[in-house]
Amino acid sequence: MKSVRLIVIILLALGSEAELSAQDALFTVIASSGKIFLCGKDTSRWTELSAGSRIFKGDRIKTGDNSYLGLCHMNGRTLEILKGGIYNADELSEKLASENTSVTKKLTDFLVGEIIVKNKSKNMKYISAVARENLTFIDKDFPAFTVVMDSSVTFRWFPAKGVPSYAFRLMSPSGGTVLIKETTDTLITLNLEELNLEPGRSYSWLVFNPENPAMSSDSSRIMILSRSELESIRDSLQELESDLSDTLSPLNQIMVATFFENNRMNLKALEYYEKSISYTGQVPEFRKKYLLFLIRAGLFKRAQTLSEKWDIDN
Repeated sequence: MKSVRLIVIILLALGSEAELSAQDALFTVIASSGKIFLCGKDTSRWTELSAGSRIFKGDRIKTGDNSYLGLCHMNGRTLEILKGGIYNADELSEKLASENTSVTKKLTDFLVGEIIVKNKSKNMKYISAVARENLTFIDKDFPAFTVVMDSSVTFRWFPAKGVPSYAFRLMSPSGGTVLIKETTDTLITLNLEELNLEPGRSYSWLVFNPENPAMSSDSSRIMILSRSELESIRDSLQELESDLSDTLSPLNQIMVATFFENNRMNLKALEYYEKSISYTGQVPEFRKKYLLFLIRAGLFKRAQTLSEKWDIDN
């Protein structure tokens, strides 16, 4: 009987230690680039950090020059380390003491899961192959579908060899022509309010060679939000931005991009992904997330060009 009691006590103690250990996890690594190492509180040995690594109380972080480290705090806040040096995890945690709102916490949890778990199953060869298979006569530089929140929208496509001009056609939900316009440029900007488009319905557009209409792009769709939907999105966005200490930081721009993508606003998401990647183009986790977004959004030409340019397979 005594031995049974002893075993129970030991198991309870181990369970308490495991629970405490889990609670002590302060940060999860979202993305990293360059030389980054971790030293635990009970050791003097430095080990390399990577996406998905967890950082506990008492740990120390060492970053090299020109390195990048993106962290997610246990309360949902994000932190970036851009300067080389040694950092104490407890001190970093104290700077992020306040809780995030539910909108930001849910978004951060989603982002961590996507980058660390889901993106690992897709390598650059897969992305490049999918992009090549979906190229058309005229490739659009615009999402296959997007909800728009601005009255002015610029529609873009890539130049096609041997095509001196393009016909842009905007179609109603029933397939009728709302607008058709010819241009020698590879973009056209429209004021959607002037076209009296109906909120909540999808409008399609494509471009084609006016001299050979069979030579065309795939069609893409846009949808305008109702006033109430737009107000709801703006309220959530304001809540998110108020939680982010620096909306211009690369990681926070990824956060905002993810927010827009989750709300099917792929054109806005593209804008923020581009801003982030211009600052953190060497971070493999952000590269992969951006490329997978391009595939999901139907931006195949852009995805192919970047995957070949970066030429990585991880």
